[in-house]
Amino acid sequence: LGVTYRFDERHSVYANVGGGVEVPAGNETDPAGTFGQDTVTAINPLLEPIRSTTWEVGSRHRLDGLTVGPLALATLAVDAAAYYIDVRNEIVPYRGGRFYFTAGKARRMGLELGVRARTSFGLGLAGSASLSDNRYTEYVVDSVHYGKPGALARYDDNRVVGVPRWFGALQADWAIPAMPDVSVAVGLQATGGYYVDDANTLAVPSFGVVNASLRSRDLATVDGITIAGAIAVENLFDRRYVGSAYLNPDVVAGVPLYIESGMPRTLLLTFELRRK
Repeated sequence: LGVTYRFDERHSVYANVGGGVEVPAGNETDPAGTFGQDTVTAINPLLEPIRSTTWEVGSRHRLDGLTVGPLALATLAVDAAAYYIDVRNEIVPYRGGRFYFTAGKARRMGLELGVRARTSFGLGLAGSASLSDNRYTEYVVDSVHYGKPGALARYDDNRVVGVPRWFGALQADWAIPAMPDVSVAVGLQATGGYYVDDANTLAVPSFGVVNASLRSRDLATVDGITIAGAIAVENLFDRRYVGSAYLNPDVVAGVPLYIESGMPRTLLLTFELRRK
């Protein structure tokens, strides 16, 4: 259910409330074999459907012909939103995704901001940021898979595993005036750190990578077919970072195994054929 109020054609505010039910996936209800380490291989009876209620408010604003100091902006658009989500039966992976348990309740809330602008001389700027706080509010789990039958661990108020605390992106692109079909772009993508275990002792550090691209909408035209293309470099400075992680990972010889490395510097070439 949602409501939107428009002050005018360029500015509106909105509020939404919604609910959802998500049935556990097949790999969550059917535990994977562990080569004799565990005999529990039937359908997992401990999981229930995830239920959530979401509250959101936001604003959308667009300005045209704005001047900021010496910079003349042809357009400026700003989107902002805040949300709050109550989740029951949050499903949590264990042993790198071999088993799944259920946290009683979780709370997710955050702020999001997006800004897009374009100058009168063809320079485009876009930025976005998301800040969130995601925590278990009711979570008690036994430690059967850690060799202590009957023992319990309480993780109330711990951060939800696998969810970065913030995201950010910033990109500039420019359509070259002397070559209107050619544009260049440089952007930064950044991700905040997050925990990979319920006890919040193992963490993935934050990271940022720079990407760049050169695009042409008209490299050549042959027999009425236009050839377009682009060359892009991702992770321009070849930075090392953790691309993803196993949650509540296996521990081998006292060492948790959870890191998957991100992609190194990558060159992408793309082509497009278009008939006029």
